[in-house]
Amino acid sequence: MNSQPGWYPDPQIQGLQRYWNGLQWSDATRPTPMPGSPVVTKPERKTSSPAQILRSLAGIAVVVIAVAIVFNLINDNNKTDERQEQQQYQQAIETRNDLQSNQTILDPTTYKEISSRDLEVILKDVRASSGQRIVLYGSISQFDSATGPGRFLASIGTSSIGVGNLESAHMVGDPATLKPFVKGDDVKMYVVVDGEFSYTSAADIKFTVPQFQIGMIELVE
Repeated sequence: MNSQPGWYPDPQIQGLQRYWNGLQWSDATRPTPMPGSPVVTKPERKTSSPAQILRSLAGIAVVVIAVAIVFNLINDNNKTDERQEQQQYQQAIETRNDLQSNQTILDPTTYKEISSRDLEVILKDVRASSGQRIVLYGSISQFDSATGPGRFLASIGTSSIGVGNLESAHMVGDPATLKPFVKGDDVKMYVVVDGEFSYTSAADIKFTVPQFQIGMIELVE
């Protein structure tokens, strides 16, 4: 038999042509064209071999595993961030309890009024300034079930009229002392510098802000 693939007279059925793939007769047949009729070629249908199927399945498996790894990494990172935030807050509570046991925390003369530049110096290296007692003014920006009763986020500064008080800060205090205050209140705070606090926002963005312990707080009219 001619080894060239193509259509040839069917060796068993007269009036038909059968496709020879170069090695053997295929199942593809067609009527023998009439003289002068255009020849329409019917390509042999290709079927996937077991090796091709296995390669395809292996590729799908690799993609699934890669997606699972990425998902687990994201999930692990989120859990790590949550644990770190809880550890930071627990440490802040311990510091708050130590400060609350010191009666001088209620003495306004132990706190220093500072300038905006003084605050910038503190914020430049908050950890190095830990323990300093200063007076800050600010507006409470978040104080809800997410923060809990013993802390809130505020835009703080040194201006009693609020102009330029744009630095975001994490404020920690005694829940009983903070109970009368709500989001949007303008306040004057007697605080102790307490390092930094990192948290992840509802938009899944991580922030690190200065942290202050509140000794006294009052509403600014």
